[in-house]
Amino acid sequence: QYDFFWTGNVTGQYEVDVICRGLHCGNSPYTVTVGPGNVYAINCVAQGEGLTQGSAGIPNIFVIQSRDKFGNNRSSGGEVYSVSISGPASVEAKVRDQENGRYTVSFTSRLKGTYWISIALDGEEISGSPYFCEILPAEVDVQNSQAWGNGLLAVGTYRDSSFTIYSYDRFGNQLNKGGDRWQVSIVGAEIPDVELVDNNDGTYTVTYQTTVRGSLQVFIGINGRELADCPFEVWSDVKLRRKVVQEKLEARKAKLDKHAQKMANQIAGVHEEVTLKGADGSDSDVDADDDAADGPPRRGAQLFGRK
Repeated sequence: QYDFFWTGNVTGQYEVDVICRGLHCGNSPYTVTVGPGNVYAINCVAQGEGLTQGSAGIPNIFVIQSRDKFGNNRSSGGEVYSVSISGPASVEAKVRDQENGRYTVSFTSRLKGTYWISIALDGEEISGSPYFCEILPAEVDVQNSQAWGNGLLAVGTYRDSSFTIYSYDRFGNQLNKGGDRWQVSIVGAEIPDVELVDNNDGTYTVTYQTTVRGSLQVFIGINGRELADCPFEVWSDVKLRRKVVQEKLEARKAKLDKHAQKMANQIAGVHEEVTLKGADGSDSDVDADDDAADGPPRRGAQLFGRK
């Protein structure tokens, strides 16, 4: 009797020949199937676009592939992977065992930013972990977007007046790229020409000039859908009075507060900080080029807690 030992490190079918004095012994050659060994965490890998980039509100999906000590893909399930995701929002990952050595992982975040994805098996991280995933804003949502600036309050004649449009998605994330098809229409005492510049960062600068005294209405929208604040009531005059600007600001704030209540389930709130140029609160003249606000209301920053 003779005992023979051999080891296959790569899965697959092998043909084993047992030959004595040039003749096959017994049923030689024998066909032997070598399967994968036990799972080896450091050799396991994760793959898929969902590991590196995604969009707010859309499920990110990637796959974990179990492997043995020699890098062979395992063909059965049963492992319990721990997937933790941290970042601007607290996110729960769902892991589904495909029972073929592969595990599908999905997660959804509503807040843009960089997320840290850690994948471990029995306390040991797999190859490549942790991963960094960038969640981008969703598409622009007209009702949730904002416009801000003196050009939407009160303006002086024969000088450039401007305001800025800020694109937001439906979750309160400010977009950081351009390309939105904003349209601006101004009617009233006159119909001035409007120049709209895409700043390619999610903001759009609108400039116009009036020549007569009177009331104007500003409409801002995309494909027939208007901002929640429309129409903006603007007063045009030879001189711009602080009192007029203050009244417009108060009216605007009340309208924004009402809109913030409506969006309370999706947005953390609406915060505005307004700074009027001037030494005191008297009804003095204001330069139409002065900014009446530091920027748009901040949205979404406190929508979720950090994990």
